[in-house]
Amino acid sequence: MYIDIHTHRLPTDPATFALLDCPPDNPLPNPAPRLRFSAGIHPWRTDEPGATAWLDRIAAWAAAKHLSAIGECGLDHLRGAAIPAQLSIFRRHLELSAAYRLPVIIHCVRAWTELLALRREFPLQPWIIHGFSGRTTMAEQLTAAGCILSLGPACLRRSQSATLLDFLREHRFLLETDDENMDIIAVYRQAAVRLQSSMDRLEEIIMDNFTAVFETVILE
Repeated sequence: MYIDIHTHRLPTDPATFALLDCPPDNPLPNPAPRLRFSAGIHPWRTDEPGATAWLDRIAAWAAAKHLSAIGECGLDHLRGAAIPAQLSIFRRHLELSAAYRLPVIIHCVRAWTELLALRREFPLQPWIIHGFSGRTTMAEQLTAAGCILSLGPACLRRSQSATLLDFLREHRFLLETDDENMDIIAVYRQAAVRLQSSMDRLEEIIMDNFTAVFETVILE
């Protein structure tokens, strides 16, 4: 089974288990086998007027056990509301994560200092940094803080990803398609090449990492 930890598209391959990002201004899709949901306010949308109502909706979905993760949420110095407003909204997501014992799917752009400071306040729930494509030195800081890195196609296309993956061999990491029009199997193939690993071994690694983070999710 292939695990797509963060996607904006419904999977088409029956061998894929996907965590679908669901915008909080739309209804949740119908449940389906091997499909789970996450919901959050993307930092780019933090300056939109519906943010407060969306937070209430996300809280209701979490309370009703419709969600397997909170997010995509986080911080972005390049887009969205001013950082103080983003921090306030992000903190609310982290509080929901703690209250309902759900992992958090995090978008972070040029806000690592603020992110790591918040991690010290919220050290217990799993934080998944989605679409990570930074330097290995930043990966070292994030994993030391207990964060899990998720790599997507954009990262794996870079030659430097081999060095990053070599470091991550000793840490939990996950794979995703994000919003790209490709299936997760192709992402696994890219990662396997960079790791000089067999596909079977990579499947085992990702499955072990996934089940360690999402202990209560049943893989139907």
